[in-house]
Amino acid sequence: MEKFAIFFAAACHDLNHPGVSNSFMVKTKSQLALLYNDQSVLENHHLAETFKHLYSSDLNVLGHLPQADQETARRIIIDLVLATDMARHFSFVSTFNSKISAGNLGFSWSEDLTLVFQMLIKCADVSNPGKPQSVYLQWVSLITEEFFRQGDEEKRRGMPVTAFMVTAIASWFFIIFY
Repeated sequence: MEKFAIFFAAACHDLNHPGVSNSFMVKTKSQLALLYNDQSVLENHHLAETFKHLYSSDLNVLGHLPQADQETARRIIIDLVLATDMARHFSFVSTFNSKISAGNLGFSWSEDLTLVFQMLIKCADVSNPGKPQSVYLQWVSLITEEFFRQGDEEKRRGMPVTAFMVTAIASWFFIIFY
């Protein structure tokens, strides 16, 4: 069940991503930011979309499971997708490192096991630099294009441009000189 939930969370963790950051959603008072009270806006949206589609279709891969297993899978999926919120990144890493350093990460304890699963999805979420260069460069191109579109939209709206969201021309500089 846990392995399934980890893979399922990884598959849906960016479902229906609008191509802007949580901070952009909050600053622009988007409907999603209002709906989720400015808290892990995109991650909550990905989860809501996932479960909306899952529960409203005949493809509910959890539907055949006993209710307790469905609830366990849902809890794990929620915990993992929420862990991909970069605003909480350093908190997760710090907690994980502290437990490792102290030698008290217990793989049989539910809370620690969840932390390990959260670190797994976080590593997978930001793992592009560890992929073959051709794959990595494709992802760099896509993510920088997304970032710079947001920066262009922030400029268009007269908002301060978020760090790293400058202009699309800069993405080519990064790719060419990488």
